Amino acid sequence: MSLADELSILRRRNRRLGLIFGLLMSLAFSLTAWGVDGLRLYQSAGFLPWFKLAVGGGCALLLGSLVGWLIGHLDHAGAGLIGWTLFGLTINTLAGHLPYEGYSLAAGLLDGRFRGLETFPYVAASGARQVMASLLAGGLMALAGLLEPSLLEQARGAPSRLGQTMALLLAGPAFLLAGYWTDDWVNRPLRDPQIAVADLLHTVLYEDDLSRQERLDLHVGALNPITDMLSEPRLLMVRDYDAQYLTSAGVEIQFESGWAYCYVIARQMTFCQPSDLLLTDAFRCVLSGGESESGICRGQASPEAEAWLTQARPGLGSDPELEVAGRMGAVTLLEGRTPGGPPFTCRLYGAMPALVGDCAFEGAP
Repeated sequence: MSLADELSILRRRNRRLGLIFGLLMSLAFSLTAWGVDGLRLYQSAGFLPWFKLAVGGGCALLLGSLVGWLIGHLDHAGAGLIGWTLFGLTINTLAGHLPYEGYSLAAGLLDGRFRGLETFPYVAASGARQVMASLLAGGLMALAGLLEPSLLEQARGAPSRLGQTMALLLAGPAFLLAGYWTDDWVNRPLRDPQIAVADLLHTVLYEDDLSRQERLDLHVGALNPITDMLSEPRLLMVRDYDAQYLTSAGVEIQFESGWAYCYVIARQMTFCQPSDLLLTDAFRCVLSGGESESGICRGQASPEAEAWLTQARPGLGSDPELEVAGRMGAVTLLEGRTPGGPPFTCRLYGAMPALVGDCAFEGAP
């Protein structure tokens, strides 16, 4: 066999091992970046728990296998550094946007009424956390990528398939840790409030022997306004969140008897209220010009909504019949009817306060 033939066989084997290395490392990253997140959300009845793993994991496997194959072909440590650096930056950029624009896109596909809307808006804190994930997790993957050529060499010299696999898996812990950091920086801030709500509901529903001090420590009193609604939750979904730090969030909970809204700060429940009542009261407050029976107006109007209300207010009266027709993340569709006028629909954004974004009468252009 000529030297050229030997080199051709070596390169072909190196590319195959590089492909396997890329698949294994991207799988390791995906399991900790999105697998744990999906499992926790699934256990908590979270919204689309496996979406990030399906989309992010699929993209990571495709990109990782390509990077691994290419570095196996080039067989150079510098290529490993550059290739896995680019992989880390790309996949962490994707990870940073999946819980926001990704979920908004999925929401529009699930319900066409929300297509094109920012149901899960990307905020300032989201960008800052994405950058940190890219630096930490991406940097660790880049350093581990330096080892790929030497690990491929070890795998080529291994006497068995088991030995080859063990050699390729030596960089696995680095990618598992990188995925953990990505999950911690990107996914955890929106997951923790949902888990806090689910855990408290489970405790209240299934543990009858809580002491008074335990109830105080767990903030069980926050559930008092929705006591009549409590049952096993069908769905939990983040509605709004702190745009600057992502340390607090409002969570919508679907019970058998309706929807509730609970606000969580630093994993502690602060208050809950029937969601439909919260939103309809916010609209009525805006309709009345900022006056509320409770003295606290939790509604605001955008300039577009204010202009519409100025013209429509005389025909709407002071107490139109209101119904929440749909909700998805930060957006609520509110339908209204008056005895003598046409039905109308408004979009509300957020909850504390709820912003009346735009309204239109049925059939209006």
